Amino acid sequence: MLRILLISLVLALSACTSAPPAPLKAAGQGSVAGFATLALWGEWESELAPAYTQLAVVRHRAAKALDAGKISVDTAIAIQQAADQARQLLDESRRGDAKEPTLLQRAQLAEAKRLIVTAETLLENRP
Repeated sequence: MLRILLISLVLALSACTSAPPAPLKAAGQGSVAGFATLALWGEWESELAPAYTQLAVVRHRAAKALDAGKISVDTAIAIQQAADQARQLLDESRRGDAKEPTLLQRAQLAEAKRLIVTAETLLENRP
């Protein structure tokens, strides 16, 4: 009786086994990039931080597009020039430790945002 039970158990277990899985191969190209700008909440720098982050993203996307041949060198240069001007304005607007920004600082931020949008537009409307 025990012998029959063991044979039944072996047969039941052997039915559960399966062939080893075939090896899989996969290839892909992708990348992940993250961007952030730290600033104290409620300070003028916290209002500048999104523009700094957006600027970093535009520069990164432009570099990737140039490497991939999706934009011309002339377009990349134009994007870089707009980005450089925007960065200079952001840096100038950030100077000083005043809690409230002056009208000039607000104007510098607005102009920097305009230049960032210009760079994004150049990137999107690639020749």
